[in-house]
Amino acid sequence: MSNDRRLFVCVKQKTGVGEDVAKALKKELTTQGLKNQVLDGEKWRTQVQTCTCLDLCRHCKKGPGAALIGIALFGLLGGHAAAAARDERPALTRALTAAGVPAGPAVVQFETCFVRRSKAPDPNATPAGCQIPAGGPRAVGAAFVRAATSARAHNFLYSIERTLLFEVLVFGAAVLLVRALPKVAPGQLGQPTPAGE
Repeated sequence: MSNDRRLFVCVKQKTGVGEDVAKALKKELTTQGLKNQVLDGEKWRTQVQTCTCLDLCRHCKKGPGAALIGIALFGLLGGHAAAAARDERPALTRALTAAGVPAGPAVVQFETCFVRRSKAPDPNATPAGCQIPAGGPRAVGAAFVRAATSARAHNFLYSIERTLLFEVLVFGAAVLLVRALPKVAPGQLGQPTPAGE
């Protein structure tokens, strides 16, 4: 049995940013191998779905709902990148040592470049000074690719989990605020409130 998870992205904005966000999410899910996963023996499929329903908030002037979620997600991706890169330090150090390469400077460069790439507007562009040197042992390039793939997956998973937690908190706050509204009998809806109340 397969379980589906959907990430909804509003695409009906004047700026067209929704389409870009949807494309970026689809690409990252594929790149990091998060589209299809097996977790605790269950198959999970994650899809990005575009829609216009979230745009209702803009029409009724109720707030920036979907934009806040995007800000939370991409802020977390950049903000947690250093920790995700640090988590790969032991495995990368072992792989580089096995390849006969001094691990210290290479690991520092990996961590710096991973953070810079995670915060870059175009995560597919390689920042200056972050190219893997040509002519080195193949094991070094493979070690960097493995570390980057693992760090991206951990960073993305961390960010998605925290973003979903943010959504749950927002919905919980909305429920509490609705409960705090004054109680009105159905017959009184739309009627002016008597003076003195």
